Amino acid sequence: MQERANVFFGVCPRVGMGGTKDHVRFVRCLWADLDNCTPAEAHHRIEQAEFVTPTICVSSGTGVHLYWRLAEAFEIRTDADRRRVEQATVAITEALQGDHVQDVARILRLPGFANVKDVRNGQPPTYCTLHMVNDVRYDLSEIEEYLPTEAIQVATDTLAGQFRGGT
Repeated sequence: MQERANVFFGVCPRVGMGGTKDHVRFVRCLWADLDNCTPAEAHHRIEQAEFVTPTICVSSGTGVHLYWRLAEAFEIRTDADRRRVEQATVAITEALQGDHVQDVARILRLPGFANVKDVRNGQPPTYCTLHMVNDVRYDLSEIEEYLPTEAIQVATDTLAGQFRGGT
């Protein structure tokens, strides 16, 4: 069978049939997408940033997805709640030199399926695989305590520009 499609999932559950950030009411984990990175390099970046161990590490086929499961789902009731989650994901991305995929409506590759991103360029498909899972869970505030001040400032500046721009 020839692999022809990428398979993604919404990191945060949605209400209704929509896929925008307005349809996200609960956040069950924070995440980071590290392009052109191996799981070993991701682990090294986490150690260098003195950041907490992720709950899940996925090899995306061309990089790594990291997830930090929250002890309890964080409910988004206001724009400020949404900004808080997105600020944390931007800061994690900044601290770990990741790709900027911080919005709560983010979709990422589903483990167990092919990554066919480069097939059109003549490359064979790679596979998105589960690399590591543990049972650690965090409170959102606990993760925020580990974020470097510089990363939080970048996140604040990044999100301020987005909200002023109306996105």
